[in-house]
Amino acid sequence: MKLYINIKHFLDIDSDVFWVFASKLALIGKGPILVFLVIATLSTEVQGIWFTFISLSYLSTFADLGFTLLITQFVSHEFVNVSLINGFIHGKRENRDKFFTLIRYAIKLYIVVIPILLFLMVVIGIYVFKNSTLDIKIAWILFAFIGAINLFINLLQSIYQGMDKVTYIYRARSIGTMLFFIVAAIMLIFGFGIWSIVVSSSIAAIFLLLNLFKHSRYFWIQLYRYKPKIYYSWMNEIIKLQGKYAISWASGYAIFHLLVPITYATIGAITAGQIGATVTLIVGLSSISMSWIEAKIPKFNMLIAKKQKPNLDKLFVSSSIRGVFIFIFGSLSFLFLISIVGKYQVLDIHNYAGRLLEGRLIILLITAEFAALAIAIMAKYLRAHKAEPFYMLSVLSALLITLCIFKIIPTYGLEYYFYAINVINWLIMLPLSIIIFRRFVYKFYLYD
Repeated sequence: MKLYINIKHFLDIDSDVFWVFASKLALIGKGPILVFLVIATLSTEVQGIWFTFISLSYLSTFADLGFTLLITQFVSHEFVNVSLINGFIHGKRENRDKFFTLIRYAIKLYIVVIPILLFLMVVIGIYVFKNSTLDIKIAWILFAFIGAINLFINLLQSIYQGMDKVTYIYRARSIGTMLFFIVAAIMLIFGFGIWSIVVSSSIAAIFLLLNLFKHSRYFWIQLYRYKPKIYYSWMNEIIKLQGKYAISWASGYAIFHLLVPITYATIGAITAGQIGATVTLIVGLSSISMSWIEAKIPKFNMLIAKKQKPNLDKLFVSSSIRGVFIFIFGSLSFLFLISIVGKYQVLDIHNYAGRLLEGRLIILLITAEFAALAIAIMAKYLRAHKAEPFYMLSVLSALLITLCIFKIIPTYGLEYYFYAINVINWLIMLPLSIIIFRRFVYKFYLYD
């Protein structure tokens, strides 16, 4: 009992952290189980198509480009000057005007962006699956449509999350993730193949949209009816920072999500499936580790707006330590599980060993992701200050890793590719990130 209390105290799990963690845990939990179900129910070729669907769905990154995170931060900064009482925004007229014009700007922008996103997703998907059956192409078109809807839902959730509604948003996402998993698992078991991901995504999106409106309908009604006396122009303030976010997010797509579709198109579905399954597990673990940081982002923003720097830094450091601890513990546990499965042939479903990358490649991927996690933690802190000084580093990283994808994999193989990304992350990106982070923090404390 005492050990449990000590662990709980160290992890500092409040309601925000719990539901962010639960959301991430649901994501990573569904990942391995769905991987095993995909392996058990789909052929190696369809497995490759499944993970290519998932990777291509991240094309929405090019539409979002970090905008939803940016809006969460801006909403949190403005929310300091108003309050949410019984579902309605209260405060001085000028503060309410500024708050609502910010949200309307974001929604109007997405009304323009989403149709463009849908068009791009359909065209690129049709090109990638040009040699696939008509059934696969139709499934992709519908999946792209759901992806566009999910992007809009994510914007609405990000707006509401900025009002310190972390617990509610991540609780809803946890339930949505579990709903997706249950429907997908049932459909895979009953032989619906690639359509499992299409239908389950649709049901989860409908749930999230209805649940959000049910919980916060008074706020959205007030937003629709509100007539500001003063119209604030947010474009100039947001566009400069958004440009840097866009570069970082587009670069992030190149780093994390080009590997599977390019492998599918150049090497084949089997190898793409191996990479997709392994990356899903490792990136999921990293995502869980960021729970302690992401749960506190609205509080970071509010502490900055109130100029409470000591409290900000104390909260950031404690959250970062807990996140890193979870990644290390989770990585060691994952490697232990993989070794047990490989040694004793546990869950050897349809040649399980051939469905994931080899053990040494998994270790290389974990070490590369560890460096990326450290960089991501620093980036969260800087973005809370409405700053994005890492954007040129993101471009450099994307260029180097994309070069490795096209040059090293075809010539030397996957193992040397993973060696290369470890060199890039540990010897180039992490040292440069630390230098930039230290300089920003020094200027922030000196001049702000």
